[in-house]
Amino acid sequence: MNYAEDRRDRRARHGTDGLWNDYKNALDAQNHVLLGQTLRDVGWNRRALFHYAQALLGCTHARREGELDTELPNRVGDYAQMAELAGYPELGILAIAAYRGSFSETTVDRQGAAIDRNGWNGKDRQTWLSQHEAGLSSHCGCGDTQCGYASYTIIQWKKTALDLFLVDLKDFLEEQQQRIDNNTIALTAHGILAKQAKQQELPEMITLPQIFAFWTDSCDTVVDEKSRSYRPLPTTLQLLWTKLLYSVCPSLALYAVIHLPLRDNTTFCAAYKSHWAYQVFLRALVLGERIKPHRRAILPFYHIPIWDLLFGLDQRNDYDSSLCLPSNTERHRRQRQIHMFTSRLRTIATAAETPISEAQSHFYFAPNPANHHRPLYIAGDSHVLSLAWQTLWIAPNQPRLVVPLVVTGLKAWHVQSNVRFFTRANLDVLLQRFPRSEKTILVSAGEIDCREGLGGPALEGYRQSCVEDVTRTVSAYVQGLVDLRTRHGLEQLLVLPVAPQMVRSTGRATGQASRRETIQVWNKTLQALLPRAGVFFLDYADDVRLGDNEEYVLNQVYNADSTHMNSAFVLHLELAIRRCGCDMSLL
Repeated sequence: MNYAEDRRDRRARHGTDGLWNDYKNALDAQNHVLLGQTLRDVGWNRRALFHYAQALLGCTHARREGELDTELPNRVGDYAQMAELAGYPELGILAIAAYRGSFSETTVDRQGAAIDRNGWNGKDRQTWLSQHEAGLSSHCGCGDTQCGYASYTIIQWKKTALDLFLVDLKDFLEEQQQRIDNNTIALTAHGILAKQAKQQELPEMITLPQIFAFWTDSCDTVVDEKSRSYRPLPTTLQLLWTKLLYSVCPSLALYAVIHLPLRDNTTFCAAYKSHWAYQVFLRALVLGERIKPHRRAILPFYHIPIWDLLFGLDQRNDYDSSLCLPSNTERHRRQRQIHMFTSRLRTIATAAETPISEAQSHFYFAPNPANHHRPLYIAGDSHVLSLAWQTLWIAPNQPRLVVPLVVTGLKAWHVQSNVRFFTRANLDVLLQRFPRSEKTILVSAGEIDCREGLGGPALEGYRQSCVEDVTRTVSAYVQGLVDLRTRHGLEQLLVLPVAPQMVRSTGRATGQASRRETIQVWNKTLQALLPRAGVFFLDYADDVRLGDNEEYVLNQVYNADSTHMNSAFVLHLELAIRRCGCDMSLL
């Protein structure tokens, strides 16, 4: 057994009967939620999304029949999160928008389908798995032909409800672009922090449609100037919507990040766990809380808050702002990009009526309001957000906008071709949506393996080494990357190391020391195995260490939230790309 496999990995891969029993029980009980959970754990993300959609549609049908279903917010959250895992975060954004717009008969037009309980008759667990993995059936065994439908679109959005949301989104992006072009957004990230430290209200920087400004809601229904009602979002949906928006439309997500209050409350943080940790991380990236402006003159590298970057307020000496000044032609091009973005959302949302073509299904993000350089995509776990929406200067006069393809929870172990798990399926779909015109992608994974997956019983008490397990996992990771590059027709994969661990004030010191040792062995092993077949190692981990510290401690200059790095390491990354041996002409 490889220790990088956690309990759910082993359940999906090695075949206890738990998944099979859950599947049969869900069919017998007509339980779409349990069926969705089971299919998610086996890596059948499209089918899981279908059944989460059925659970959601069941709630909306109950509302149409006059019944009160308190599970509706949970079902919306389940669907939105599964949409992200299925590789289409846009669908999750639309689902939460529909809920906020008073999810009703004006929003969707399909009742949840009943489950065919005879779909699994005559099959055992192995037959069930092999039949669907061989592509012999699109559905999971439930008998519904829409289960696993290639478009991913399960809810048929009514045109009126969809158009209302997209019109608001387009109006917001256009007004934001106009204000940035006219230099009317002058409040910097540091200015926002200063006002919040003094408990002062932030000035209105842009007119936000009420559907987006959920933090202003009272307990009562909100009605905007167009007399459209909006439902207040529960905290979980607020955090989830902000997370999904940040990977697709960051300039909108920024307003949620700066307005959502951080609560130093143990009970509150425990209740929302990873969602809340994500919000803390986003706030550190957006506002750059740890690096103060007066220190920028004495630091060679520092984190540029995303707020300043996206709104053209960055004042770095090496930043050629002349490349970002919008001419009339450039402004017209950005208008087209805004139109293309909202049109793409409509295409994805209505694909149940018209199947999506390959070109239409490509991942598309909202235009950067300050500049729109050619994108450079990075796929991986939450650590890719340290680079998201930053500008990399690969060569003089060759700026690239880093666009994240977030695979929540991805381990390096999951990159193997034979892994059956939802993170691997998520990675595959995002790479299928990767534009074919791009030949190179950055990849980040391994931090979760080193933090919680490697060692297991072998490290009980933190006294034993797990070098063999690290070597075995890294070897499997490298082979998985080679297979991934070939499978998706990419020319190059540039692989990030695992960042040295920062010193924490909580946790066992021996455990932290052992983890730092594991990370160091991981990076050395990865470097020794690469380059190989178009896969290259980006060697900058030693550049972000605290001096010559033998314990592999991260320099605090690069610390975002004590788990992730901030973007201050981008200059080291640029140098690592140039010297890694890759073909620079493919960048």
